[in-house]
Amino acid sequence: VETWQHRPQEPLPVPFVVLRGHDDEVTRGEATAWSNETTKEFQLHEFNGDHFFIQNHWDKIVAIIETALNRGLVSVDRSPERYTAG
Repeated sequence: VETWQHRPQEPLPVPFVVLRGHDDEVTRGEATAWSNETTKEFQLHEFNGDHFFIQNHWDKIVAIIETALNRGLVSVDRSPERYTAG
C-alpha cells in the first residue's frame, strides 16, 4: 500500500460513498479527492474516531450502505427485453 501511486484515468460512471473518521490519518481533503474519480453523485460521511471508527458506528454505516444500494437499485433498467436470453 505504501508504494502505490495513483495513475489518473477517466472518472467512473458510478456513485461514490466515502466514509472516514475525524481522527484518521486520511485527511478530509484526501477523502474528498475521491470525488474526482466519479462522474456521478459523491457523498462524504465523517464519524467520530480514527481509522477504526467503523467499530463504534455500525448502525449508521449500515444505514448509509443500505440507502446507497437501494438508490442504485431504483435506477436499474428492469425492462424484460434486457434480460431475455439469446
